[in-house]
Amino acid sequence: MSETIKKELLKAYKELKELSENELTNLRYEKFRNMGEYIGG
Repeated sequence: MSETIKKELLKAYKELKELSENELTNLRYEKFRNMGEYIGG
């Protein structure tokens, strides 16, 4: 199981490593925007 996790983490790291800082920032921004809107109460 740990070998599978390691392979997936390395694959994800390789994909993210190829992105620019601006692209990473935009992905992070979109991730949090898709989580929904906070409505205080």
